[in-house]
Amino acid sequence: MTTPLRDALTQRINQVGPAHPDIEELVGLGEQRLRRRRLTAVAGAGAFVALAIALAIGGTALNRSADQNPGPIHRPPTNPHQTQTTTPTTTRQIVYSDHKIGTPGDTVHFGDRAVETGNDEVHLDVTDDGFLYTDRGGVWFSDGGTPEQVGSHLCAGLPTGEFGHFANRAVMSANSGSTVAWFDCTHQARPTLVVFDTSSRQEVARRPVAFCKEFCELVDVTDEYVYLNRGVYTGAPLPEYRFDLRANRLRASTPQEYAEDLRSQPRGLILGDDWQIGTPITGVGRSPSEDGPMRFDATGSRLIPVVSVNDRDQATSAFDTATRRVLRLRLPPGYHVGTTATFRLFNWLDDDTIALVGGRGDILTCQLSTGRCVLAVPGPDADTWRIVPGFPLPG
Repeated sequence: MTTPLRDALTQRINQVGPAHPDIEELVGLGEQRLRRRRLTAVAGAGAFVALAIALAIGGTALNRSADQNPGPIHRPPTNPHQTQTTTPTTTRQIVYSDHKIGTPGDTVHFGDRAVETGNDEVHLDVTDDGFLYTDRGGVWFSDGGTPEQVGSHLCAGLPTGEFGHFANRAVMSANSGSTVAWFDCTHQARPTLVVFDTSSRQEVARRPVAFCKEFCELVDVTDEYVYLNRGVYTGAPLPEYRFDLRANRLRASTPQEYAEDLRSQPRGLILGDDWQIGTPITGVGRSPSEDGPMRFDATGSRLIPVVSVNDRDQATSAFDTATRRVLRLRLPPGYHVGTTATFRLFNWLDDDTIALVGGRGDILTCQLSTGRCVLAVPGPDADTWRIVPGFPLPG
């Protein structure tokens, strides 16, 4: 500090009177003001030092944020799809079995893998993790490897455990996810609803249902519910009850609740001329409609949705529940229909792709957004039955 400044401060203090000020503090204040005027970078003492450091840090951060060079700062990427968290969409494999007449044992095709079951004419169902099949009383699961038994004493739609008309509805899964359901008839007087998760390979619910001792049938499985009835219906099977997977509760249900649930699913169809007032269905082999799974008839190069009304076939429109767009499917270029002009929907591979099977066993995959279909798996030999998930066994 310069001598003139000290002398000036001392003279001013003497003019104040007998008070005893802290001369060093006043000197410090005077020096700080002088530094600010001269824009020096010398730090002060005590609180002034902390303030100077904070201001310096804040200024540096602001300067860096304005700098175009990334440095150590992690900025959001220019392409949000690279790091933004999104809900993954699992693409399911095409699943089918070819049963050669007179040859024991079915081989299930799971994508490009072949899995031996050791059983003849097995019922199939699929989840995001693999496929399930049933034999007389058992439920088996495979992710492409050696099958493992995950259930027993399967009711198969009948309390006696016999495989009959409703056997194809004995095991059911949702159009997406890992949830699958069936009835266990270990105690036939009180069948038990079993809900299984194929991702964890564990049961997530086991609920005895007393009113099912006469008869109960699975109607559908969605993300949050398992629908069932007691077999008392006319025409299409509609749910009378639904089991809430989150609340672990079984209660009565209505067709309106079921329809609202289907409308909220990304993998479903709305039949009719208008999306808002049309009829929602899952569309696949277990579809609760009088005519079974959703049917598409080949007309020229197009695949037209068809429903049965009063035993008469009627063309209709079908809307995708995810996008609300009408389906406009086309046969693969150069594809010859031959004697088979009808295809049935048997699986949703992802939100935008469905799998259809023709009468001679050809499997088509169709992209809903473009309407483009391709021949994924040609049909089998004449002496071979092709079995796809959710469909009843031949014969």
